[in-house]
Amino acid sequence: MKPQVKDLPTTASTSRERLIATLDHQQPDRIPIDIGGTAVAGIHTSCVAALRDQYGLEKRPVRVHEPFQMLGMLDEDLRQAMGLDVIDLYFPYYKRVNDWIHSHTSWKTFKHSCGAVSKFLPSFIEAGSTFSTPFNVPPPACNPSN
Repeated sequence: MKPQVKDLPTTASTSRERLIATLDHQQPDRIPIDIGGTAVAGIHTSCVAALRDQYGLEKRPVRVHEPFQMLGMLDEDLRQAMGLDVIDLYFPYYKRVNDWIHSHTSWKTFKHSCGAVSKFLPSFIEAGSTFSTPFNVPPPACNPSN
């Protein structure tokens, strides 16, 4: 007989432990929350502004990180207030991969992405990318000088 979810032992107390437990098919203490942890897990700017109001946080313009869908960036104060568990899945993975490549080979690494990613370049560099190809065909809203 398959155990019911209520019968499984509960694990996890930190966001990292909660996410790992979930990915390992363990029962976490609660469901991990992801809004903005990856480029495809975003939230519309109007919703970000409404959440800032809901949590009583400082009113300020919401920065847009994906203009096609108008996805807003979540500042740290909102992430904390919402209890988000998944934050920046890109960086730790690419840092680990790039560190291994640089310590075991003479290869250069790069990060390819389509679109204007100038604001992400510092994190690409910090993750160990040797260079970046930010776009191959500029979309109309992309400023090639960035």
